[in-house]
Amino acid sequence: MQRKLSRAWRRWLAENLLLGVKSRTVERALVKAGLNAPAARAAVDAVVGDPCFRGAFRATAMQRKLEGLMDAYGDLYRQAPSPGEVERRDALGARELLQKYLLRSRPVIARGALAPLAASGELALRDPRPWPGGRRPSRMRRATTDLLVYQVIGGRALTLVPWCDFLAVAGRTRASTPERHLRLRAALQADDLLLIPVGWWYRQEGGAAGAAICYRAGEAKAAGITWREARALFATAPPRARP
Repeated sequence: MQRKLSRAWRRWLAENLLLGVKSRTVERALVKAGLNAPAARAAVDAVVGDPCFRGAFRATAMQRKLEGLMDAYGDLYRQAPSPGEVERRDALGARELLQKYLLRSRPVIARGALAPLAASGELALRDPRPWPGGRRPSRMRRATTDLLVYQVIGGRALTLVPWCDFLAVAGRTRASTPERHLRLRAALQADDLLLIPVGWWYRQEGGAAGAAICYRAGEAKAAGITWREARALFATAPPRARP
């Protein structure tokens, strides 16, 4: 009679198989823990043959592909000339801001650009709200729409993380080690305008002084892009047979 695996071992077995660990590697670990080879193989076969496991395996395989794609985008950002700093521009028109930065999800700091952008008629600045300073860093937030932060007086420092690294923020990808986090620094002074693209994470560092105004930005003739969590849908059609 074969010894039944404990609940903790069955959970460990399923988790590692879902993460892509080879069956033979898992079997060797079971044998090392005290099972004989046939019992270890039978335990793995029982998990792999479970319909619940097969459905979960498809979902985790898709997640791994998406994480790999996001990591690839993160690597592209790291190849920029100054990957740790937000690009600065002394002069920036509305059309260039839209086409080169906003529509390409690239942050930028433009000096003295708020008045010309507002007067151009091509860029809509909606829902202005004050952005107070603070001695302590704020928590990491995600921009649910394109944001323009205008520093009126004083200065502040912000940290930005691209949308493609949001899994790294949660520590669930190969980019979860601190040295792989793609964090961009943005130091604002009076009359600086910072674009935070939709989907990017941002945090205000401690010691922010003065006053700033935050706008929702977008094309004047469009409603703008909004980041929303997707509602879960059925991945496949349900079986035709009655349950």
